[in-house]
Amino acid sequence: RPRGDRLFGSEQNFARGSGQTRPMALNQPVVRLAIVDDAPSIAAAHVAGWRAAYPSIIPATYLDGLDVATRTEQWAAILRGEVPVEGVGSPTDYVVEVDGEVVGFADVGEFRDAPAAGVGELWAMYVHPDHWRTGAGSALMGRTLEHFASTECNTGYLWVLTENAMARNFYEKWGWQLDPKIEPKSFEIDGITVDEVAYRIDVPDGAAMARS
Repeated sequence: RPRGDRLFGSEQNFARGSGQTRPMALNQPVVRLAIVDDAPSIAAAHVAGWRAAYPSIIPATYLDGLDVATRTEQWAAILRGEVPVEGVGSPTDYVVEVDGEVVGFADVGEFRDAPAAGVGELWAMYVHPDHWRTGAGSALMGRTLEHFASTECNTGYLWVLTENAMARNFYEKWGWQLDPKIEPKSFEIDGITVDEVAYRIDVPDGAAMARS
């Protein structure tokens, strides 16, 4: 499965330390900490995001088989803290709301490949395709960088599918850069080999961008 995804196999003005944004105007995305009751909406965004983003990358047989009900159960277990990840602590899960509806999430924690003080990782981030290019993804990314800064992370990492040009472009606009020192990885889904690459960001610069 993709390294940045635990289940399948990844600009706003933030109130510091609260885990929630201050909404600036009607219809503006609001980011807050996830709760167990968010599991159905997170699962729906997760499955829809995969199906919309990966049709030319992941086999259709796999995408067609994704089940929101199953993913809801898995996300509920994650949010209850019942799915530990070996070698690192539990991540922090955020959701983004638009008009009170959860439309996406971000999963933020330690860098799983080489856990170390001052190093964080965006494990996964997905927004329902109905809300792409609405600012929801940027709200989540901003909160991710604020999370890194508030937890004294100097460097952030993420993994992204090599062929996911849209996501890579989004990350690069936020200041993430391909890290040539980390070898790309491959995994297999339904007989198809898929590659992913690591990106990194200098957190002080990224956090400043998030606050601007």
